[in-house]
Amino acid sequence: MSQSSTRKEAPPAGVLRSIVIPAYNEESRITGTLERTIAYLSALPGASEIIVVDDGSRDATGAIVQAKAATAPDHVRLRLLR
Repeated sequence: MSQSSTRKEAPPAGVLRSIVIPAYNEESRITGTLERTIAYLSALPGASEIIVVDDGSRDATGAIVQAKAATAPDHVRLRLLR
């Protein structure tokens, strides 16, 4: 079992909600999914986080999520777990 799957991590202070998105070879749709989710969370008060769990994708899913995380608004934290 990998460390990331056994580690229990609390959300950062101030985060009101967390959304977990499982992903496996989702490069063709992960951008749209993240954009819609970020837009939804941006309309809500307070900070949120999106956690994308990449279950061994062999495509560019992880790279796309990391690139999107770099441009996500400050009140929406985007993380990639593998």
